[in-house]
Amino acid sequence: MHSFDIRKRLSGFWMAESPARWELIVAGILVLFCYLFFNHPDIVETANHSWLFLDHLFSGDLLNFYDNVLAHENTFYYVNGAHYNVILYLLFGLWLLPVYGIYHLFSLDASAKLLACIAALGCAFMTRRLALRLDISEGRTKYMRLAFLVSPLTLAGVFCMGQYDSLCLFFLLWALYFYFEGRLSLFTLLVGVAMVCKFFALLVFLPLLLLREKRLSRLCGYGALSLWLMVPTSLLFSGRDGDMGFFNELMIERLFNDTIPGAHTDVPLFFLMYALVLVFCFFWNTSESSHMRRMAVYICMTVFALLFSFVLWHPQWLVLLVPFAILSVGTAQNRTPWYAMNAICCAGALLLCYQTFPGQLEVGMMDYSFLHQALGLSAALAPHQNLTFYFGLLPYVNQLAPVMFAAPLLAAIIFLYPRATGTLGDQLSHNKLFAPSIRAGVWTGACVFGALLLVPVAFQWYKCFL
Repeated sequence: MHSFDIRKRLSGFWMAESPARWELIVAGILVLFCYLFFNHPDIVETANHSWLFLDHLFSGDLLNFYDNVLAHENTFYYVNGAHYNVILYLLFGLWLLPVYGIYHLFSLDASAKLLACIAALGCAFMTRRLALRLDISEGRTKYMRLAFLVSPLTLAGVFCMGQYDSLCLFFLLWALYFYFEGRLSLFTLLVGVAMVCKFFALLVFLPLLLLREKRLSRLCGYGALSLWLMVPTSLLFSGRDGDMGFFNELMIERLFNDTIPGAHTDVPLFFLMYALVLVFCFFWNTSESSHMRRMAVYICMTVFALLFSFVLWHPQWLVLLVPFAILSVGTAQNRTPWYAMNAICCAGALLLCYQTFPGQLEVGMMDYSFLHQALGLSAALAPHQNLTFYFGLLPYVNQLAPVMFAAPLLAAIIFLYPRATGTLGDQLSHNKLFAPSIRAGVWTGACVFGALLLVPVAFQWYKCFL
């Protein structure tokens, strides 16, 4: 009888529909720990550029901002110039305005990173709001909010690195909320804001527009409206953008690098797949608004899954995929396999980061952290041997990591396809397998993050003080 009670309690634990208080506390501690103990030099650089933007704004030399930063005619020296649209620096500048005039590098870094992290909290809020519109139970939508925050891709890309893709994602999710309501003008205006933060928003804007609108005149009108911020800010700094244009060309070139043999010349693989998505969206139609909403989320997931499968990515970009994967899995009935594949995919992503960007997810990030600067520690925390070396000792890990990352993404594109009565995976399994609570997926992913980033970095930190 006693053993039966234990099994029953364990079963009840995994079938919980809403997060318990202890889960919220643990998630808060994990997010705060990553925020305080890690920071990426990119966010320090952008913070300083935003500070210099305020200098140029108040000195009346705004139009020379990009050129002066590139020439290092300022109080900060960094290898890179200012590479992003001026709206991004305006956002960070407004955020830094309360402490402007009292220069202190510690305050500058912490404030800039905090804005990106607050945007991530906004993304978690919007993920739940979108989930409610997908007719997912209220308790499970609270778990989906938690799943976004403690996803290894969110923790590493935003709360550790402090990167600003979360700003683009926030406006994109907000735009999608109006898209669900059929308010395409507001949807387009917010996509325009997301686009000046990062151009990735354009990649989902086009297929989503084709999904709802087939008339050429309307498509052109919405396309023009989406440029309401991009065009004036680009014209304002035309010929005075430093090396921003060159930097953007380098990023766009990545979309064409992976190719397959063609009749006359090689065909860019990502754009071939993307063109097929656009054609699909043009032909697809439904009279059911619920089906339309599920398809919109699926299309966003598909575009970003294809992008990260075939284009060289930076770790912080992956956060763009997280909410759409969570929402797509949330609409499935047979969710258990997706919890396992999420853990495998995140493990593959972290292992690929160690291979492609050695040293950038390790103790070196602690040199720029809040606590490191507050305690006045030296920069001697840089590891003697980066983690790429240790993970490379595992047999075939370099060959298997890309498969671990890409296979779950491609499986999601195929088997999470939303049919009128469920996903393709549900129909293949005849809806006989039902998932436990999303709690299993949330904390399995968090354990992957701890095992592949927090524990190895703690080991490296310990070695530095031997």
